[in-house]
Amino acid sequence: MYGSLNVLVSEHRIIESAMNRIEAECQAMVNGVTNGARQKAGQWVHFIRTFADSMHHGKEENILFAEMCNHGFLRDVGPIAVMLNDHDQCRNLTWQLAEIAQGEGPVSDAEHYRLLTAAQSYCRLLRAHIRKEDNVLYRMALQRLDESVLTKVALDFAAIDQSFSVDLRQSLVAWATGDSMDARTGIPSCSHSQCTTGLAGL
Repeated sequence: MYGSLNVLVSEHRIIESAMNRIEAECQAMVNGVTNGARQKAGQWVHFIRTFADSMHHGKEENILFAEMCNHGFLRDVGPIAVMLNDHDQCRNLTWQLAEIAQGEGPVSDAEHYRLLTAAQSYCRLLRAHIRKEDNVLYRMALQRLDESVLTKVALDFAAIDQSFSVDLRQSLVAWATGDSMDARTGIPSCSHSQCTTGLAGL
């Protein structure tokens, strides 16, 4: 249905699985299970920054949106502007999670509240964002961009994927979908450097 954009739609399903996991872990924290909260937040940040942002939003911003702007769409107003604003809001919420993840000792009551608020807000925002892309933006792109442009877009998507190791991508997908135990996924707790290093300009 989405042709050259199928990879983005497939990644949306993986991101939704990750949000299911984040929401379930948030609910456990609401029920009083706060042990390991910083480690869990670090895992969330690692997945978000590596898969959702660098791998997925990187494809959108640097390739798809750029091509759409080359073919008549506006960057500062309209649907692309809305998508970019959503991305920025997601990054702001991720920074809030990272600040808590890189702390030390048990989370305080204030940190616990901030952690749950940021994580749940991130999931709500990104779920609505994904619906807008799947149901509106991608279809607009398919209508406006001709086959040669879409073929180039698909090749550029593949180049981004090739810039990440296969093992890293597989470990992130396994964590999101629950296909393996945490200890075998390669998703680390969030060290200070991991939490403060992300896409340029975040």
